[in-house]
Amino acid sequence: MRYLLVSYIRKPDGQYDEIISVSTKIKKNDWVDQRVILDYKEQKVLKAAVSGQVAVKDWDQVSSYYEKNYPEVIKRLKEECEAS
Repeated sequence: MRYLLVSYIRKPDGQYDEIISVSTKIKKNDWVDQRVILDYKEQKVLKAAVSGQVAVKDWDQVSSYYEKNYPEVIKRLKEECEAS
């Protein structure tokens, strides 16, 4: 796995559910459907848009948020990127 893909679904109460997935490649529809795309091999924020607005694209800031909230997923992503 190389990429962390993040999308958001708005619930009826106005709050958002964050949905993450990992992938070895980015599909065409990912560029439309995903709100955040992180490349863990190159350590780059490829896309960051939340609520239709461009969000922060600083790698350290964005990746630390996901590492704090999804430590096991990010650990596995990093290990697989280092191994390839």
